[in-house]
Amino acid sequence: MLRTRFRAMRRPAVVAAALVPAFALAGCTKTFDQNSLQNEVKRLLVSQGLNATSATCPGNVTAKAGESFSCTATANGKQYTVAATADNDKGAFTIHSVKPVGAGSGAPTPSTPATTTT
Repeated sequence: MLRTRFRAMRRPAVVAAALVPAFALAGCTKTFDQNSLQNEVKRLLVSQGLNATSATCPGNVTAKAGESFSCTATANGKQYTVAATADNDKGAFTIHSVKPVGAGSGAPTPSTPATTTT
């Protein structure tokens, strides 16, 4: 069962945490299942009020605490870069920021990440 708590946000900058239950095994290294990861990123953006229609994430993201990765999402007719970090090797990750593609460091980012409960 997936249990995730979210902090309500008023801006497109999103902080959320999630658990992607499916993994692909590449040798002895656990990686996120690409389709599950993309679906979860999209779901999280929708839960934060963005009309996300797609998300594209790399297919080789290691499920290891501290592993950073970026996805690209389309929401509200615009493209966004989604910055996230794996929380553990069990599929939990935290989205730290969602910025319009091409936005510089001046784009708003949230101050407190949400937590995941498993």
